[in-house]
Amino acid sequence: MTTSRITSAVALVATLVFASCGHSASNAARTRHTPVPILMYHVIEQAPAEAPYSQLYVSEPDFAAQMRWLERNGYQAVTQRDVWAHWHRGAALPRKPVVISFDDGYRSVAQAALPHLRSRSWPGVLNLTVKNLRVSGGLTDFDVRTLISSGWELASHTLTHPDLTTLDDAALTREVASSRKALRARFRVPIDFFCYPSGRFDERVIRSVRRAGYLGATTTVEGLARPGQPYELRRIRVSAGDGVAGLARKLGVPAFTSSVQASSPASGTSTSAPRRLTAAESYAYRWPVKPFDRQQPVRGFFGDPRIANHGGSRQFHFGIDISAPNGTPVYATLTGRAYIHPLHDTTILVVAGSTEFSYWHVVPAIRPGQRVVAYKTVIGHIEAPYEHVHFSERQGGRYLNPLRRGALGPYSDATTPLVRSAVLDPDGSLVGEAYDETPIAVPRPWHDLPIMPAVVRWRLVGKHGKVVIGWRTAVDFRFTIPDASEFDRIWAHGVAQNHVRAPGRYRLTLAGASELHSLHAGSYVVEIAVSDTRANASRARIPLELSRS
Repeated sequence: MTTSRITSAVALVATLVFASCGHSASNAARTRHTPVPILMYHVIEQAPAEAPYSQLYVSEPDFAAQMRWLERNGYQAVTQRDVWAHWHRGAALPRKPVVISFDDGYRSVAQAALPHLRSRSWPGVLNLTVKNLRVSGGLTDFDVRTLISSGWELASHTLTHPDLTTLDDAALTREVASSRKALRARFRVPIDFFCYPSGRFDERVIRSVRRAGYLGATTTVEGLARPGQPYELRRIRVSAGDGVAGLARKLGVPAFTSSVQASSPASGTSTSAPRRLTAAESYAYRWPVKPFDRQQPVRGFFGDPRIANHGGSRQFHFGIDISAPNGTPVYATLTGRAYIHPLHDTTILVVAGSTEFSYWHVVPAIRPGQRVVAYKTVIGHIEAPYEHVHFSERQGGRYLNPLRRGALGPYSDATTPLVRSAVLDPDGSLVGEAYDETPIAVPRPWHDLPIMPAVVRWRLVGKHGKVVIGWRTAVDFRFTIPDASEFDRIWAHGVAQNHVRAPGRYRLTLAGASELHSLHAGSYVVEIAVSDTRANASRARIPLELSRS
């Protein structure tokens, strides 16, 4: 794709974004000379005691607080290419745009900064010095590709970070032009902007940057970037100790403009939702395949055991598997930015605020960082031979059950989960087994296979109905799943996921051998209650004999 086509695509996407916010294209044209703040960061970590340039370090807690403050005060991150398209082509920008740039290429940018930007579906700008790809503490090629796949813009910061004003013409051309060529060849993305090392430049350096084909260049001169100075774009340096108050002061606004902005959300509370529910609604978002308003067959449920690599990978199913033919178009169910998973090229993530929807086994039809619109944008097509899309929802870093009440819909379930057995395993532990069936039939060859109930509770009753062990919850997948480290504690030996010719078995450890050993020998009754997300439930009473050899 040529640079002109990319710029046109950015302009088109930006125009759609602007229109969706209720602004006209003519309004965008009238404000195309808007000055924009470009924030300048370097290292996102606490400065070591011996650090020679400690002012370049911003701790991760400070960075997180600054991003939170920007979001609460209406700012939205954009790339320098977005700003250029606004200035020169009339493309729209958010009401309060901000560019968040990072110089040099420190590893902390991927480890500490990226998660805070990606959770808001915000891009960053990486001004990369090529030599830093080969040094300790620098970004790796994989890190850079991860940033790019998350919608970031890559810009050149030369090959070796010299003072450009001291170089002869040949060396200057090498640092300016060759760095652009090297980054384009290495990462296969446009390199349209340049960043002067240490802010050192003069007219000769500017001419070299122009000749190399860059659209603009950033400096260390304090202030807002303006369209009349494309090769002397000013930035706002964010330094150690600035915190939120310092950043707000540099942007010229109060640190806290209301009690809402000054407060933080409670721990574990979602700060964003796919769609606000009203009294007339029973769900927040619809199905990712057409028809959106008709319940689709689900063959894999949230919390099911997933065992791969000959048992080397053991985890809880963190989404649901929606059956559909290979090649079926898959639509975004959330309006936001779409990215391709850096480790799985047929997995698409759509992010808006702290909400992330992921779609696995989908051949992408989007480009990384593209803005997508719920139920309008086809993000890809189901990959052969999987015949399903694995769909998951994550809020604030925690996976949630899409089939919980008030989430994915329409969804109804009239089936009743059942208890299969309760036995003492050879290791002396008490194991319960339960199963459910899919609400609507799943196409062959996955038809008639069991699924896991959402909740399993149990208690142990002795003679004359005396409760020996009160009600305990073995699993509760109605809302979220446990950490993968809990897999072997929850699931018992012999647990198995569904395969085409081998139905799954959902065996749960109810009590360990050591706990049962403390009980007297004799006759007991295990009561097991199972239910699904729609409160369909059943209960079984199973005799149990404990003996002491």
